[in-house]
Amino acid sequence: FAPQAYSVARQSVSSSGTSSRLHSSTAASLPEGLSKTVVKPGTGTALNFGDVATVKYTCSVPGAAQPFAKSNSQKVIVGDGIMIRGWDTALQTMTVGEKATIVVTDAERFGYGAEGIPPFVPPNSQLEMEIELLGAEDGADLSSLATSDPLKPRTPDAIAAAYKTRQQQAMIDEAT
Repeated sequence: FAPQAYSVARQSVSSSGTSSRLHSSTAASLPEGLSKTVVKPGTGTALNFGDVATVKYTCSVPGAAQPFAKSNSQKVIVGDGIMIRGWDTALQTMTVGEKATIVVTDAERFGYGAEGIPPFVPPNSQLEMEIELLGAEDGADLSSLATSDPLKPRTPDAIAAAYKTRQQQAMIDEAT
């Protein structure tokens, strides 16, 4: 199977007869600065804003020796703003079972911007994410969250601290 990049949006008609934009792995329109190549198409349901998605992923800077983040099974809330905008935007175009490569070329709009996450992600870096959507559960209605809710975008410092904690835990796990 040859990977394909998609750039056309599909329309869906609801039971009330109104048309709405639907994101899926077979037809996804992504803004300039963000691209998606489907490695394995999904056969499951499409994600909705607020769903709880279980994903396997790696995030890296092209040319880096190793990913700066990865997980074999992480639960995330679709569109909650905790992950970078490129992640949230691309995830909303996926269906269960899909595996895709997401490339962020516009770091300011979809990545970590001019700050980066020293020393893991240099400023204004292009990013590459391999994401596999393992499962989805109906989630919360995020439109009702208050602005003071703890679900806010992560800062580079918070991401670096979390990474350091994971590295320390990995060293402890290896020693035991």
